[in-house]
Amino acid sequence: MTHLAKEIPYRNTSIPYGATKIHIEEMLKEAGAKAFRFTETPDSVQGKEMPRLEFMLVVEWKGLEKEFAVRIQPPLLTNKKRSHGKYGSLIKTPDRNASMRLLYWYLKVRLEAVRFGMEDVFEAFMSRVINSLPDGQTVTMSETMREHPEVLEGILPSFEIISNVKALPPTNTIVIEKENDNGEN
Repeated sequence: MTHLAKEIPYRNTSIPYGATKIHIEEMLKEAGAKAFRFTETPDSVQGKEMPRLEFMLVVEWKGLEKEFAVRIQPPLLTNKKRSHGKYGSLIKTPDRNASMRLLYWYLKVRLEAVRFGMEDVFEAFMSRVINSLPDGQTVTMSETMREHPEVLEGILPSFEIISNVKALPPTNTIVIEKENDNGEN
């Protein structure tokens, strides 16, 4: 049994890009998104990448209502096919339908995990929360960690990205003794 896809997921979807986009918008409305948008860039218009999704969620945090924006740049999945029938060279073609289905299922899983208590909204989307850098540039938290770690070092003095991790750090082990049938440990 395999649990992770080895092939391009959703590559045989019969659901078109536009229909999936509408499903995503409906799902975001149902989840309470205050605003959302798909942003087309010159690269997405040319078919080199997918449009970027941004949405704003409103949550209650420590008794106050807070808004935060999320940015997701879905990957552009490609299919391999022959250029001229079965004898042509292999070429990659973009599959916007499959890419949009991947985004749909990613969001669906995250939003349902929040709805049913598996994680809170911050855990579900923290790496994709949009923040502003001191120079005014807007990036996600994960982009800040990767490309601008000095910003986080100012806020969190012990913040450091460890590049040569060979194993997980040891933890304190707790041994719990089980009672036998006589009530003894």
